[in-house]
Amino acid sequence: MENEEIRRIQLTGRSTYIVSLPKRWISEIGLRAGSQLVISREGESLLLTPKDLVKPRINFLETTLKISDKDAPE
Repeated sequence: MENEEIRRIQLTGRSTYIVSLPKRWISEIGLRAGSQLVISREGESLLLTPKDLVKPRINFLETTLKISDKDAPE
């Protein structure tokens, strides 16, 4: 699979831009018409990732519990 290809940005309507993707890329990745992509900005770049491969972002809160024998119920 080729990793790079040049495509033109096309204007459709008055305020929407589209970019076509090579059919072989879509087939090789297992996508089809109607598949959803997540588009992320990374600096001056755009990253397209199939929605099913994006892991939800979870923020973890770390805490420490100190338990002693005197805290145990009688």
